[in-house]
Amino acid sequence: MYLSLRTPAHFHSDLPSLHKLSTAQTVVDIKPPIEVIIECMHILRQMDGKMIVRKTNDNDDKKQITPSLPQSNSNDDINEKLQQLEIFRLENERLHSELNTHKTEIRVLRSERDSLMSTISKLDIELTEAEYQRFAQQQSRKK
Repeated sequence: MYLSLRTPAHFHSDLPSLHKLSTAQTVVDIKPPIEVIIECMHILRQMDGKMIVRKTNDNDDKKQITPSLPQSNSNDDINEKLQQLEIFRLENERLHSELNTHKTEIRVLRSERDSLMSTISKLDIELTEAEYQRFAQQQSRKK
């Protein structure tokens, strides 16, 4: 069932008054929407200003709300996402391996540092003892 409506004449006469209220003094071209869907009704404005109101089927609404994708596009998208996931997983494994290698290097370097610090401490003690003995020998010779 189709119902044809014409836009009321006063609707057009009110439009110029809207332009007068504009504070920016810009000309606004106000046009009603070309197509409106309201729940179970479909309204279409024709070029000559006529409005056509039509009752829609429930199946038509569902089709408009949820656009159907071709199955192959959906599968391609899923496969692409799976490939990206696999790439990310492999990159994650590589980074974990690299991190573990760096952690091992850090442990080795810290161990070497601790060993060197221990050696420096021992050499410092030996040097202090040697200087003390030399100073003691010089004092004993002077007497």
